[in-house]
Amino acid sequence: MKQATPNAAGTIFVILIIAAVIGFIALMVHGWKKGAKQGREFREKVSRQNQELRTMVKNANTDSSDQLRKLKSLLDDGVITQSEYEAKKKQILGI
Repeated sequence: MKQATPNAAGTIFVILIIAAVIGFIALMVHGWKKGAKQGREFREKVSRQNQELRTMVKNANTDSSDQLRKLKSLLDDGVITQSEYEAKKKQILGI
């Protein structure tokens, strides 16, 4: 059996090092792509949740405004007293 010469062993070592570096770089690129995808998905999810929250707040504000208008109308028509109006207004506004 012929033994490898120092030059052949060095060449094999260099090839192994290069292969390891290429493998490491490939794993890093894969990780970056996966991280970018997860980041994009996270931003989209947060955006959807923010839109849902804005819609909920808008609806709540509209409901409160409608309730206050009706309540004021009842006060103006003499159906409820000023103190009843104030109490219900605070309840609607969450004060």
